[in-house]
Amino acid sequence: MNHVIRAVATAALLLITFLVAACASAPRVVRFGPDSARGLLVVTMPKTAYVHSADFRRVDLGQSRFMDGVTTLDAADWSGDAINSEGELYLAVKEVEPGDYVLQGLFTSRGSAQFGGCASEGGPVYSVQPGKITVVRADSFWRIFLAQGFVPDVDDQAVLDLFEATRSTGGHDVRGEVSIVDPSARIQWPPPMSWTRDCVRAETFTRLD
Repeated sequence: MNHVIRAVATAALLLITFLVAACASAPRVVRFGPDSARGLLVVTMPKTAYVHSADFRRVDLGQSRFMDGVTTLDAADWSGDAINSEGELYLAVKEVEPGDYVLQGLFTSRGSAQFGGCASEGGPVYSVQPGKITVVRADSFWRIFLAQGFVPDVDDQAVLDLFEATRSTGGHDVRGEVSIVDPSARIQWPPPMSWTRDCVRAETFTRLD
């Protein structure tokens, strides 16, 4: 009987060890260069115990229309789209098709608890160019608009320094021109009638500037 108990205990310990190792696994390796036909979107995220997410959607500014598909960048402790463990902020990274992207909503979760909101009253639009590295300071929206005072106020140079320290470490090979961009436009669209991550249900929007 004792050997059965020991076998079960050993199997449970191996399972726990496997799960802990999986949870502590390093972030994926990112490779990108200036000859890429796509652009690299880098989004600064708060560094907390929560999972932070930024939802983007491509837009046609000329036709004032939303395009299909949502691009989500997630950042948590050594998981999601984050490529760094050092520094005061996470750098969430994803290759995307060139074009204009509106930050349509910010959300955070931990277990079943989640909150956030849509930017339908004035969503910022950012331009992503092929072969270029575009940094969006989403952390400032978390700090100001969602009143998350625990998000540190990090200046742009510190963000660029963090990116430079990260782009060629941990197996990453990220080459190309990098810049922190301001919104090229702000747009407005009908807000959802209730709390949801489905921030855009309209086909068109109104430009605010």
